[in-house]
Amino acid sequence: MQDALFHYWGKADPAHDGEQKWHPLVYHCLDVAAMRVEYLARAPALRQLFAQRLGDEQGLTGWIAFWLALHDLGKFAESFLGHRPDASQMSPGAD
Repeated sequence: MQDALFHYWGKADPAHDGEQKWHPLVYHCLDVAAMRVEYLARAPALRQLFAQRLGDEQGLTGWIAFWLALHDLGKFAESFLGHRPDASQMSPGAD
């Protein structure tokens, strides 16, 4: 099961320096969450706004990271993967 997760792509560029380049979806989701958490750490006004709207700052960063990591969950769907017929060729271990 774990290896199967790496067969999904989150970003792909078919013409990157003459060869296909892709980013595994699981890493893409984690990268998005990590970057936004870092941004939030450097933006106290935005963090305060979220805390006011949600009623509490405790646990705010964890919840935001969780939801951001899930933001591309739909990219695991075959309908999304079908946008790039060559996706199976980009994934490691693909037949």
